[in-house]
Amino acid sequence: QKGHEAAAIELWNNMMQKVGEKTTSWNLLGTLACPPAGNGYIYTSKNSA
Repeated sequence: QKGHEAAAIELWNNMMQKVGEKTTSWNLLGTLACPPAGNGYIYTSKNSA
């Protein structure tokens, strides 16, 4: 269960990072990242250019 929680948090945090600026390591004690101020969407390859 803790592994699933850590994976879900890191997946969410990854979606909050721009394409090309994503981290490549996990922080097992990480916290949920909030969407950047002024951005009402999740970053994708089409909207991160």
